[in-house]
Amino acid sequence: MGIPAPAGVAASGAPSAGDQANAVISGSITAVGPAQCFAFLGPMNLALYASINTTLTTTAGSTAATVGSNSGLAVGNAIKGANIPYGTTIGVLSGTNVTLALPPGVQSSQILAGADANAIFTGGLITFSATVQLERSFDGGATFTVCNIGSSGALAQWTAGPINLSFGEPERQVLYRLNCIAYSSGTINYRISQSGQATSTLSLPLLS
Repeated sequence: MGIPAPAGVAASGAPSAGDQANAVISGSITAVGPAQCFAFLGPMNLALYASINTTLTTTAGSTAATVGSNSGLAVGNAIKGANIPYGTTIGVLSGTNVTLALPPGVQSSQILAGADANAIFTGGLITFSATVQLERSFDGGATFTVCNIGSSGALAQWTAGPINLSFGEPERQVLYRLNCIAYSSGTINYRISQSGQATSTLSLPLLS
């Protein structure tokens, strides 16, 4: 399970409501600088992705809706909103008019009326313009080095997203963090998590 970082090093580990992991770091990056760090042991998940926030106005019982801005949005984008069922996506986009696409078994009667100023849109075409790298420290946060991916030695460094990968750490008290070394635009969301070795049956490859 996650192990809190040493004194003087920022860390967090409580998952949000509904999150099934038992150790989580999550947040957003909007400028150059490091994110929180945490010591994990065993299999881990990493998610790094951009999102767009704009107002989604819905009508009760109808899949017809409007967005405050269509900039960067595309058909197929996933939508997280207060007035729509989980799993909803953009089915049709024409200007600021949207037809919502609902998951199988979900009825339009579950759509509520209202203007949700905080609707979140995600998708493969929604990207950030920045450079973010995954780093780890073996000495309690005094020294951080960039991780590598796979056997080729490629740096664990990303300039767009979305990124979703799983890996493992065999050693206790090794700290992990994300570090944004260049930033131009976009909201960069991140999450590093695990459910602990006792609840996992997976044996995942290790970062080099």
